[in-house]
Amino acid sequence: VPNNLVSSNVLLTTANLSWDVVPGVWAYRIRYRVSGAWSIDTAFTNSISITNLSTSSNYNWQVKSMCEPSGINNSPWTSPKTFTTLTPCTNPHSFNVSQITLNSAKLSWSGPNNPYRYYVWYKDVNDTTWSQLTILPAFISGNNASKTVSGLNSSTTYEWRIQTNCLSNNTNLSDTVYAGTFTTVTPCAIPTNPSSIVNGNEVVLSWDAVANVVNYDLKIRPLGQGAWTTYNPTTNSKTVNALVFGVVYEWKVLSNCNNLGTNSSAYSSIQTFTTGSCPDVQNIGITNIQIDRAKINWTFN
Repeated sequence: VPNNLVSSNVLLTTANLSWDVVPGVWAYRIRYRVSGAWSIDTAFTNSISITNLSTSSNYNWQVKSMCEPSGINNSPWTSPKTFTTLTPCTNPHSFNVSQITLNSAKLSWSGPNNPYRYYVWYKDVNDTTWSQLTILPAFISGNNASKTVSGLNSSTTYEWRIQTNCLSNNTNLSDTVYAGTFTTVTPCAIPTNPSSIVNGNEVVLSWDAVANVVNYDLKIRPLGQGAWTTYNPTTNSKTVNALVFGVVYEWKVLSNCNNLGTNSSAYSSIQTFTTGSCPDVQNIGITNIQIDRAKINWTFN
């Protein structure tokens, strides 16, 4: 009777079976099954590779020695041994894309519990070449995994696909599943056509409205002097008053397309305006004239 029965390299639908050599043997008879009728095979060495097995199945198997071809002089069957074929690697699912910026996006999905790794491919929908990422266990938590992809182009639609790898030898891979598309953020536009309307020491600054804007950063100061004063109007104009008469001011404006500060335009080119001259005193009058004094009155400006 053969001894030391061993099953090895058990995969989805295949397995290797081996045992000790029996001296003087002509061949070996092998039988295996999950249940019901046995499948029978013959080997002329002390090992055999069996195929066409069912996945996720518990198999019993036995071997006996055949000492001549007629089958009259055979050993008894060995005691049953067992092996279990692999469960197919589950396809990834539940795809999600979040935290999309100008040049990055967080890809998330679900799959089997703690697989060996994932393979992710992504590309511009107009390209033919895919970029590949290997997602290692550090980015996998149980049934969930995620990875932030960077270095993307703004205002671009990308597609992505993903495959699960459940074994380090790449023998148990899921299907490659198409995960869908996402579009990176469009850069916030620089405000254009800045203009100023001065009325004395007051000015109305305006520019063309920018699409999808949250607010604007408007900076103003005397030409080349001191710190900028900043305003954050939500519309494309701002009235600034209580300026100094007869002074040249400079100003610039940028647009913010979110509240995170991750999508702001560059500043417009610096513009200038000059406040009006200090106005003359008006409505001068003299009252309460006395021997040595008089009261002079005028309109406050």
